[in-house]
Amino acid sequence: MSKELPLIIIASSVTTVFIPQISILIGKKDFNGAMDLWKKSIEVTYLTNSWIIGILLVLAKECVEILYSSKYLDGVNIFRIFVIVLLFRLTYFGMGHSKKILISAIYALLSNIVFFLVLNPFFWYVSLSLSVLLSVIVMNVSQLVFTVRSVNIKLSSIIPLREIMLIITVNILIGCFIYFLKDFLLKNIHLNPIISLISMSVIWLFLYALVLFKPILRLKKDLTFPKERT
Repeated sequence: MSKELPLIIIASSVTTVFIPQISILIGKKDFNGAMDLWKKSIEVTYLTNSWIIGILLVLAKECVEILYSSKYLDGVNIFRIFVIVLLFRLTYFGMGHSKKILISAIYALLSNIVFFLVLNPFFWYVSLSLSVLLSVIVMNVSQLVFTVRSVNIKLSSIIPLREIMLIITVNILIGCFIYFLKDFLLKNIHLNPIISLISMSVIWLFLYALVLFKPILRLKKDLTFPKERT
């Protein structure tokens, strides 16, 4: 259970697509445009990842049965914690700052050890996954601090906090609905894990797209790069 699912590839792919455009803007000394584009890339990542992560959290039992087997259901909470870790895989903070990446990685390693030693007496085997989650937060915060200081900008210039909170709120509300819907259906209809996962995922995606239709259209319009930018 203590493995991250490869959803990080989505954030990496989004960053790979946006970096050339950001580099062009930086080359033109359009730093505000570059920061705005980076901010929108994070919003794209969150829009894409968050509903998948929500499904993995709410339907964790079904996911574990499908990905592993029913023998591993005792570790479903560890699976959930490692899914939450994915929420903090927003973007790539490298962009030429290898030394700072190394420093933040060292912070993460040391904090992982400290968190594990502190949490282990209280949470036993779950402490390993909790320490990983907290150390990832430490690494991301340190990288954000390095980035903000190096380019002398505000945190809100690169992290779309308002949009992220909206996306999280929408997913929480849909997640609650899906949880109670699944509970109701399981009491009245026998569904195998695959059918349950697929049907609930389709409902989740439909509601998600319906509620966030306008923000998605706005983001699509904002990301239609003009010819001179490319």
